[in-house]
Amino acid sequence: MQLWHEMERKAMQLDDLAGLRSLRDEVHEAFGSSPEAGGADATETINRLHDAFIRRALAIAEERVRTSHAGVPPVSSFAVLLFGSGGRREQTLWSDQDNGLVYEPKPGADPAEAERYMERLGGAFRASLEAVGYPPCEGDVLVSNPAWRRTGTAWRDTLQAWVEEPAFETVRHLLIVGDARAIYGNEMLAVAMRTELANRIEARRDAILPRMAQNTLRYKVLVGFLGNLLTEPYGADAGGIDIKYGAYIPMVNAVRLLALAHRVTATSTLERIDGLARCEGIPLEAAAAWKEAFRTVLKFRAMTPYRIEDGKYTTSGVLSAKLLTKPIRRELKDALRVGAELQRKVRKTFGTEGHL
Repeated sequence: MQLWHEMERKAMQLDDLAGLRSLRDEVHEAFGSSPEAGGADATETINRLHDAFIRRALAIAEERVRTSHAGVPPVSSFAVLLFGSGGRREQTLWSDQDNGLVYEPKPGADPAEAERYMERLGGAFRASLEAVGYPPCEGDVLVSNPAWRRTGTAWRDTLQAWVEEPAFETVRHLLIVGDARAIYGNEMLAVAMRTELANRIEARRDAILPRMAQNTLRYKVLVGFLGNLLTEPYGADAGGIDIKYGAYIPMVNAVRLLALAHRVTATSTLERIDGLARCEGIPLEAAAAWKEAFRTVLKFRAMTPYRIEDGKYTTSGVLSAKLLTKPIRRELKDALRVGAELQRKVRKTFGTEGHL
């Protein structure tokens, strides 16, 4: 544990991106030989380290942009938002970038000038994170994309429009925002966004929640009717099981929707389960079973192999067939049965009306 604290401290003190990348490589090597790497509790340690690397990379990028900017920046505050596993504090060692920006122009500042400055800053943030080994989101959910870089007012208007006229993509975007967490800058801007989202959902819950359920149930837990694991049928991963999309994502999605419906403000899946139990959204015994199953999924997700492509960490998210020993199969089956129950609860609670 002392090693990880030391690496976290060192990351926050580095002044160059090359040094950060080198330290991140050291983290990967250290985890690869550590008995802690396969434990469910490793997720917390990994995410503390990710937060340190990301914050420092963003600080270096902002300093460079501010130094080269002529005059006073035309924004009063901003927040870099992490979505996806970053927002939930559930990143693996090889997670990619899923991020956005919310900002406030200075009173009297030209809005176009403020946007130009944030465009430049967003581009610098993305490039810095890539330099440290974080590949950009394939769906372009990035600070460099103006669709995910807006003023607070623009975000409020956008959330309202998405809720009032839901389509498949806009519902997906609403769920993405549901995981938003400020990693750098003014945290209250992120809190305001999540509060606005909760208020909009509450105002139209009978219409929007069934549509969110359609999106939430898109990925099915990979366990068959008889409790057998549904493995990859062919290709390089034949015989393996897709932990990311067949176990992790289905459980994350189900818990998130229940949390949004009950106005649970936490963003991590385990904390959301605790929040649901506290507000009597689920019985205590169900919460305990869900948490145990989710920790199991996190453990096996951490065991999926990674690779480096173009200098960036990536993975297929598939647990290979050779790792699926009888004990692991048994443990996975137990966890996925709970995941299937979770999906049935979502289907029963919100129905499957409102096809997207």
